Amino acid sequence: RMSGRKVALDTCVLGWALRDKYTESDKAKKIRAERFFARLKEEKATIVVPSVVLFELLCVYSDSEEDTEAKIQFLDKLSKHCQIADLDIIAASHAASYFNATNNGDCGYDKSEREKSKRKADTMILGQAACNEVSDLITNDAGFISLAKALHESNKCHVSVEDIPEDPQMEIEEVIIE
Repeated sequence: RMSGRKVALDTCVLGWALRDKYTESDKAKKIRAERFFARLKEEKATIVVPSVVLFELLCVYSDSEEDTEAKIQFLDKLSKHCQIADLDIIAASHAASYFNATNNGDCGYDKSEREKSKRKADTMILGQAACNEVSDLITNDAGFISLAKALHESNKCHVSVEDIPEDPQMEIEEVIIE
């Protein structure tokens, strides 16, 4: 039985949680993302993946045989645990409204903080999350968090965007792994 909680995951969080390729410097983030993902599954929360996030994740794979196999395994894992949110007409309309609010200063956001292409992707992800009644969107991207906070505080978007929550059970040795 689902808990009723719906959580969307941004590209970096989902990539760290489900993919095996990562840099050594991202090991602590990977552990944190994996634990958060496991906790969401334990809670039986619905994990929502905006299709824009799926696109960004799939862009890391080449057409090589090895990458094609890795992509199939990744998509298989993803389909078992997550629900994909489409960028349909309603989500696109929400996203355009959010983008315009960040572009013209309606939400108090300084558009010089984030390049236009990133703001477009962020607002599309937010539009998809909002249309799927997601309560929280988890990212490790400080720029995305700042943009979403401006939209939230100006009552333009009601999705809460935050960093991966700290896991109180995470042992310090796991963070310091060399």
